[in-house]
Amino acid sequence: MHFVYADGETDRRVWTFERDGEDRWIGRANDVEGPVAARQAGHVFNMTYRLPVEVSGRELTFTLDDWMYLQPGRSSA
Repeated sequence: MHFVYADGETDRRVWTFERDGEDRWIGRANDVEGPVAARQAGHVFNMTYRLPVEVSGRELTFTLDDWMYLQPGRSSA
């Protein structure tokens, strides 16, 4: 994923996933705390993870609850 913030700063997060059961995955990204448990249900993919972010010279850790939905007929590009 590529991010562009309001102040013009950019960032990139690359996820890798390994299957951990029929509808379960373990994900990793370079800037995310530890391995991330993810679930898939049909066209829905969900993962909750902690993301440390530097803000005004100090580190804050956010908990994110990502939901992704496959949209029929759409390119993945």
